[in-house]
Amino acid sequence: MVERSKETKIIQCDGMPIYAYSSSRLIPLYKVAHECGYRLDKLCSVLEISTRHFRRLFTDTIGVCPKKWLKSERMVYARNLLRGGYPIKEVSERLGFGNQKEFNREFREFYAISPSSYRAQETERVLEKLR
Repeated sequence: MVERSKETKIIQCDGMPIYAYSSSRLIPLYKVAHECGYRLDKLCSVLEISTRHFRRLFTDTIGVCPKKWLKSERMVYARNLLRGGYPIKEVSERLGFGNQKEFNREFREFYAISPSSYRAQETERVLEKLR
């Protein structure tokens, strides 16, 4: 792999990483993160940058390690899928979890609520607005 680290920059808005500028192209990080299955090594491969340099660049620019950001992006996407009515098992599979139990554990750790409770809460909130 060719190291192009001197060209790569992280562009942020309100403290959130929005784009990576790499090899003279703007790359939407949230989109690439999803396409790469929220895997840092695959993300770095797309950006044509070493994992070590990306960690340093990302942490210096955003103030949080990229793995923590990737986990957050994954959980935000999970929440959106659940809110959209997707079954928990399908959300788990779409986000690349080994099994539904692993997804449930990570979701609960992140949001302090189970996926099924979250979905029920969101359904109730929507129904309340309709009343």
